[in-house]
Amino acid sequence: MATKSLVLFSGGLDSTYILYKLLSETDDEVTAITFQRDYDSELYVAYPPLNFTRLPKLIAELKKIRDFNHIMRTVTEEEMNPNTDHTYTYFISYAAPFLNDGTYDRIVTGRTSEQWDKKVQVADHKTIQGSPTNIAATRLFRNIVTRGEVWNPLQKNVWHENFNKWHAFYYLPENLYKLTFSCNRPISIDNGTDIKSCDQCYKCLWDKKVAQLISLGYTAAMIDEWRKLKAYYYGTPSNYAPMRIWLPIEMGEGNIYREIDTLEKCRDFVRRGPSYSLKRRPNKEGTIWDMSDLSDLDGVDLI
Repeated sequence: MATKSLVLFSGGLDSTYILYKLLSETDDEVTAITFQRDYDSELYVAYPPLNFTRLPKLIAELKKIRDFNHIMRTVTEEEMNPNTDHTYTYFISYAAPFLNDGTYDRIVTGRTSEQWDKKVQVADHKTIQGSPTNIAATRLFRNIVTRGEVWNPLQKNVWHENFNKWHAFYYLPENLYKLTFSCNRPISIDNGTDIKSCDQCYKCLWDKKVAQLISLGYTAAMIDEWRKLKAYYYGTPSNYAPMRIWLPIEMGEGNIYREIDTLEKCRDFVRRGPSYSLKRRPNKEGTIWDMSDLSDLDGVDLI
């Protein structure tokens, strides 16, 4: 019997690559779900509605590989509070009843090692490998899901060792790559029938940099090493998220995050701790994602 997979699909490079690989290389019974928020937020909780202008064309191209079900779900601010929630944890909350009743066997995301592979400081100067988001997601999954699994193949070296953007750029068919989007502030063109990237946000800048490095003959390992060395220089080793801080400085263009426009300001900000942390944010019940005691995760692989 085929595995029934529910895929978190934004239409960005990583999730498009995941869906392409599942459709072309597995016999999974695939359902893709796209969350569209009905509110504006600076936090990365969902893609801006404008990005979905191109989504039907991308879905149509993917269905040429083989058919699958696609769900569009609009999420309100009450459902996914921009001050408390992350797409990953919201996805687990949404999917839990369907995993528990057997509708799906697993949920699949395009989260990469760059979004996971970092150390989080907890009580008594102890550290745990994994982002606050992954810690929160693991605890949530263990508390509310009774069967099934979370599968993050781009973290687990399933198709490529140490996956990064190079692999998706290099291996994704051109007809799909040209329809993907990864932009915080897309621009409407052709009377609203299409969009183009803003070329100013850190996602646009990172895609641009990867494409440039590929043109120079960089391998995936070389691009990963370049990113880590630059992150270390700017004070953010092995941490993908703060690229929004230092990448515009590095490239000399794009939106400067919180007026952090120099190396000294960047390092000072990192030393004080990034504001993006589930460790400090209350959830809907008013409690805190508690990072002080991780005994419930002893021996557990973070998802």
